[in-house]
Amino acid sequence: MSIRLRLFSFGFKNRSIEDVLRISSEGTNREQPPLILDCRVISKNPYHVPELKTLNGLNKLVSDYVFEDEVANKLLENASQHIRGAVDGPFAVSCAAPIVVACGCQGGHHRSVALIARLSESFRDAIPDTEVRHLELEGDVVHTPSPPPLAPPAAVVRAGSELGP
Repeated sequence: MSIRLRLFSFGFKNRSIEDVLRISSEGTNREQPPLILDCRVISKNPYHVPELKTLNGLNKLVSDYVFEDEVANKLLENASQHIRGAVDGPFAVSCAAPIVVACGCQGGHHRSVALIARLSESFRDAIPDTEVRHLELEGDVVHTPSPPPLAPPAAVVRAGSELGP
């Protein structure tokens, strides 16, 4: 079995860490904790540049702007080391669980997308089985910063009600 790599970008304003953990473990036979990077520490935020605001991190202008910040380069290097360690390290094995890296920024359109795109480019040849998802660009924004409250069990809902059996 070959090594698989799953890369995700997301927006913290739209998704909780629990959402990212759930999405990143879909389709695997066991839960593999991802490396989650917080790109909000990158000060070069294209959202605040009028010419770049409407573009996303897949655009070269946006990506180049983000990577003018040394912090972005450091995050990229840290994620790359994590992946290389999993692939080439002393405990590297081919297994069913993929290597998962998720990267979030405020909106999930600029910084995190640029970082995941660069990471994907870096490992394209070494790990052909790579899945890349830019969750906020897919249009399925869930807006769940915290899990919804659990509904009471049906038996409790019916207790004392006039709904009948």
